[in-house]
Amino acid sequence: MIRKLVSQAALVAAVAVSSPAFAASYYFDSSTSGGDLSPFNSLDLNPGDKVYLKGSFDGTLSLDSGDAGSKTNPVTITSWGNSPATINAGNGFGLKASNVGGVSVSNLNIFGSGPSSRGADGNYTNTVDGIRFYSDSAKQDFIRINNVKVAGFGENGINILGGNGTAGFNDVKITNSSVYNNQRAGLNINGDFDNANRSAHTNVVIDGVKAYDNTGRATSKNEGHSGNGIVIGQVNGGVIQNSTAWGNGTADASKQGGSVGIWAWDSNQVTIQHNESFKNGTAGEHDGGGFDLDGGVTNSVMQYNYSHDNAGAGYLLAQFKNAKKFEGNLVANNISDDDGRKNGYGAIHAFGAIDDTTVRDNIVYLTPAEEGLANTRDESPAAIKLRGSQDKDIDFADNVLILRTDGDKDSLQPTLFANMAGADGYTVGDNEHIALTGDQSMAIESLLADLGGDLSSGKAIALSADSFEAFLSGEKTVDPVKPPVVVDVSDEVKEIVKPSTPTVIAPPVVDIGSSGNSVPEPSSLGLLGVGAIGLLRRRRHA
Repeated sequence: MIRKLVSQAALVAAVAVSSPAFAASYYFDSSTSGGDLSPFNSLDLNPGDKVYLKGSFDGTLSLDSGDAGSKTNPVTITSWGNSPATINAGNGFGLKASNVGGVSVSNLNIFGSGPSSRGADGNYTNTVDGIRFYSDSAKQDFIRINNVKVAGFGENGINILGGNGTAGFNDVKITNSSVYNNQRAGLNINGDFDNANRSAHTNVVIDGVKAYDNTGRATSKNEGHSGNGIVIGQVNGGVIQNSTAWGNGTADASKQGGSVGIWAWDSNQVTIQHNESFKNGTAGEHDGGGFDLDGGVTNSVMQYNYSHDNAGAGYLLAQFKNAKKFEGNLVANNISDDDGRKNGYGAIHAFGAIDDTTVRDNIVYLTPAEEGLANTRDESPAAIKLRGSQDKDIDFADNVLILRTDGDKDSLQPTLFANMAGADGYTVGDNEHIALTGDQSMAIESLLADLGGDLSSGKAIALSADSFEAFLSGEKTVDPVKPPVVVDVSDEVKEIVKPSTPTVIAPPVVDIGSSGNSVPEPSSLGLLGVGAIGLLRRRRHA
């Protein structure tokens, strides 16, 4: 392999360390290189190669099919030194990888020009993604993104995208990262809706991600929803867990459907568990909810989540026009605390044709909503609401529905159950309704008596008496007892790499000339000081 020199001016203290397997390690220090990423982009990376960045860089990290690693020997891009390196992408991508797998990215801060740089329409001048992995030719294998911060991009903070057919990615883990102040979504995974058959991406894990203040596009009324926290589509086998979404969607005024904190659509066998989603909003009449299983989702679960203070539903089941069949799903052991603050959403809300779905052992706490808010449907929230006349084969069982009313005629008083268009097919039985008025409270002993036993025996979420009483009193300090996490990603959690200082041999004097000289393969020289190597939119529902 030949690594080409770019320019004499790019000479920096970068070290390529070879291994017996011909893998190399490259160290880039912006204080020496001036923060230019073009030397990095001139590299021809091979399986097992490692790139270490230190300091602040301008531009885009670019990878293509010639830079692929493998599951056992991935190409690694990470930081060295005492803090994460920063990529200042301006109006471009932060990291753009096309038709490449076997890549691990970690310990980086990647920033676009938004929100400080906006056009006349209020949208960011940056119109692309922070990190984008794209495949349109095959199923690429093995992507790892860990401990990154991605902010200021007009599209998605992180976007994993399949371009056509079943092209996409297998074995994807995105962990311990923050995505914020992006416009389309914090984290978005999707593919070819028409041809992927819910399988553009397989074996996806999202764990420990914070998605917040991805506000949406104020001009998106006719272009589809924006401002999502974490959204995945065309996934067969996925888990979203231990993650948090808040403050998303507040500028989204789309008439094509709104944004949600954490959700999946057109996917199979997805589990959304142990997450918190709160204070997500909307600038229009749609969504702004906590959690959602949306059009075409099958055999999937939302469990042990905490949703609160969202404009829209706490837990949404929605089927949009022309979506694949929605069936075989479960919503269990979740809490909704004062969701449905706008547009009359249900804490648990179903829209469209829903098949073979169970909603059980959830706790809903609901209070009056503010009346007369601008750009909203002035409807009362409900503990359970059905919208659309299509049949809804949903079994609502063993849920605890706590409603507080205050008699204020200027407020939208919550209701227990609302079937807005006379939908059939559902069953409602053995749910507990607890009515509170004004500032009336309920002792935990009375609640347990009403429920017929100890909450920890399986009724709703296992809660201590103290935490549940605080929940009822409005202090909102609920701490659900979480069962063991079923997906272990501990092997992906690593500290910032600080390699031992290599012995640096002075860079050779190289005359680039007009012919473009090259340096030998590092593996042939052992340790070499190398000059010039520095460095969704188809959804529409109520």
